[in-house]
Amino acid sequence: MTRLSELSALLILYFVMLYPGLTLACNGKFLHDLSMENMVFEQKTVLTSKGEVTGSEDLYNAFTYKGKYCNHNSEKLWDEECKDVSFEIVHGSRWREIKDFYFKLRKMLEENDKEAIADSILYPLEFSVFHDYPDAYRAFRFKDKKTFLKYYNRVFPKKIRDDILKDSYKDLIDIGVTESINLISNISFYLKCADIKEDEKTCKDYNIGIKRVTHRFDK
Repeated sequence: MTRLSELSALLILYFVMLYPGLTLACNGKFLHDLSMENMVFEQKTVLTSKGEVTGSEDLYNAFTYKGKYCNHNSEKLWDEECKDVSFEIVHGSRWREIKDFYFKLRKMLEENDKEAIADSILYPLEFSVFHDYPDAYRAFRFKDKKTFLKYYNRVFPKKIRDDILKDSYKDLIDIGVTESINLISNISFYLKCADIKEDEKTCKDYNIGIKRVTHRFDK
């Protein structure tokens, strides 16, 4: 091997050994450049009944309209009007049905109206009980109104009703899909397609109702 070949081999070996360090340095700079303070999110704009709404990817959770900034993660920056706009972004004109159903549900719970609550369920009702320690989970399904009413006091005892009523309309959590689950403490309700067929991709008529009730207990 000539002297030149030896030098070439040593240089190649040197750079092979050095490469991981170079990669780390490059990645470090790359990660720094991608830090939140340097990121630029693509802005989206949608038209609602309240005018244009602008925001980033999770538009229904944080957006600006009419010069007002709404952010679901901040109590000071989220009010009933923000919630209205958020629901309209996700559900279009059906957002009013969701709002109306929520306030009807509150009234049913306040009055402990068993019959009205039973008639507002999208059967089968899913009922789950969680405890704050391992393997403490039980799940039930009530197939019809008669079965639900038999166990009503187990599903909606006063403590659970009171917990649900602590929250307000603006506290509803929407996962942001058309057939959405909206959580109010221990209860979930969503829009369920009433007439969709297997060969169809669109739904012409939705029913809205209670679909899931969850109890969570500490040790």
